[in-house]
Amino acid sequence: MSKPHIFVSCGQRTEEEKRLGEAICKAIRDHGVFDCFFAEAQHSLNGLHENILDALAKSDGFITVIHRRGNVSYGLDKHEPLDRASVWIEQEIAIAAYIQRTTKNDLLTAAYIEKGVGREGLRELLHLNPLEFTLNEEIIADLKLQLNTWHKSSESDSSGELQLEVFPGREGPIHVDYDPLSYGLHIK
Repeated sequence: MSKPHIFVSCGQRTEEEKRLGEAICKAIRDHGVFDCFFAEAQHSLNGLHENILDALAKSDGFITVIHRRGNVSYGLDKHEPLDRASVWIEQEIAIAAYIQRTTKNDLLTAAYIEKGVGREGLRELLHLNPLEFTLNEEIIADLKLQLNTWHKSSESDSSGELQLEVFPGREGPIHVDYDPLSYGLHIK
């Protein structure tokens, strides 16, 4: 049976960002409980849907690293200039939040943000509470601590659905027990 997956949403624009994503995956794999998905490590002819979106939908956890991408100004009379994050990372955060909302599966989540990056878009509404960092080593050290608190069974039902049927003619209370070893519901 495969291990639960953690989706790693980390910039890949620079070699340093790619090395950080790989170091995050190494920390995840070395922990022994989880496997990881990092887009930079994928080598296939599949596109966005088959790689990124499917990996997000199947993930049990989500780690995001929000790097600075540039300064945005909305005009002198509206707001102060803002250091903006990677648009791609912002989109992955939004997709992960949508998947969690629609599937009702809580994703194990860790968020890291480069010092000085402003909040905008959907991140203004989420409670990510990212750890602010200046050095990549800070991320790896914190992640190792986070991983020790994360638990997810690889034996969980991947569809996340439970269907109950009503049997005509049955009166009185129905007691349902779940046996995780046999993956079965027992109705008494």
